[in-house]
Formats: sequence, structure tokens, C-alpha cells
Amino acid sequence: MNETFIPQEDLTAAWQTDGIRLHAFHLEQRRVQMVCESAATVTPIMIAQRLKGRLNHCLRGRYSDFPGFDRDFFLGTLGQNDRDIVTRYVQGQVDRSDLVDPLYRLRMKALRFHQDPGAPVHGKHRGIHDHFLHVVLVTQGRYRMFPPEAKKVADSLIEGSKDAGMDMLEFSIMPDHAHLMIRPDHHRSPDQSLDDLKSASAKILRRTRFWQNGGYTGSVGPYRMAVALQKTASRGGWISP
Repeated sequence: MNETFIPQEDLTAAWQTDGIRLHAFHLEQRRVQMVCESAATVTPIMIAQRLKGRLNHCLRGRYSDFPGFDRDFFLGTLGQNDRDIVTRYVQGQVDRSDLVDPLYRLRMKALRFHQDPGAPVHGKHRGIHDHFLHVVLVTQGRYRMFPPEAKKVADSLIEGSKDAGMDMLEFSIMPDHAHLMIRPDHHRSPDQSLDDLKSASAKILRRTRFWQNGGYTGSVGPYRMAVALQKTASRGGWISP
């Protein structure tokens, strides 16, 4: 493997059928780094399996001396914003909002939650998963909560995240919506994590239609996706045109 390997269209097209779009690629000896974008319906574990499996098959077919990849891998999230930016955004929601009642503002600020992320999750096959999502949930019909009710809803989201196998890292609740940053189960897609969180919260509240359908999930990481692309390009890697 002395030549520079560039992913061909058939390989990138196969990944796109998996819901994965390749943005950058760098192969050096037996170590490869890829920057990708995936659909919200794709699980992190599936991303790791399809990226590694399809690339391994391609390289074995092209290079007779390619020994294959070992079982170690690292899969982490990036985003348009990094974790520090999202943390400041979530924790500053109440201060930036137009709440006329000062007492209401103080009570909402008291419901904020912060927890430092622990070590990344180790999955099967010696893989390390380090995933973070910024989640926004909106109440049904933009229903506005009074502080006592908001406290119950906040507790339901924090407890519900545990029931759904998530780590809650940042939390801030507003009169008609909530912002969270979570570390989800790597066997669940962002869409599934969103549904799991709403379902777990509604079950605790005993209100089946408390949250609107849908919501927002956006991936975040230690740095922005643009930085990852710049780093890959500086090492001589391939960047998608």
C-alpha cells in the first residue's frame, strides 16, 4: 500500500445507501480517519460497522498485502458547534429569555442542571463511543408551564434520561420547551433517542401527549466539524469536493 488511497465513487455511494455521507478521509498505513455525516435514523454502532466493513472489503480486494483492520476503533461526534458552545447556550437560556416575572426567572434558573462528562463508553469489539447530542423538546401546542409544574417536568426528563440509558450533561427548561445535552446509548439513533426521552418523561408524568411530535437533535463534540476537515486537509487527506 505505497500509493495514496482515495475513496472511489462506488465506495462512497455504498456508504450513502447506508445513510452515511463521507466528507473527509485519510489513510496512513493501517490507521484511517474519516469525517462523516449521517442521517438521524442511523445508529452509531451501525456507522462504525458499515464504515469499517465496507472499507476493509475494498482494501482487501485492491491490495493483496492488506492485512485488514484490527478490532479497535474510536467513534465520536462533531457538529456545527462544539460542546463548550452548546453548554454556554443551554445554561444561558433563562438569562437570555424574555421573562417578565423576576421570581419566575429565579425558579427556572434553579432547575438548570450540569454534569461533567465521564469517560467514553466502551462497546463490544474494543470500540470507544463518545457521542453527544443537543436536544430540544417542545410542549404540545406550546403549552406554558408554571414553576411547580416545570419542576415536575424537569425531574421527569432527568429521571427519564436514566431510564432511557442516557447520560444527562446539560439541562435548562423554559416555559414551553426544554434544552438538553445528552450522551445517548450508541445502539440508538438520534431519532430513537429523542423518542425514548419523550416517552420516558411522559410516562413519569403520566401524560401521554405532553410533548410535541418531533423535536431537534444536533450532534456536538470536542470541536466543530469544520476544524476536523481542516485537520484532515493539513495531513494531506482527501476532502469531498
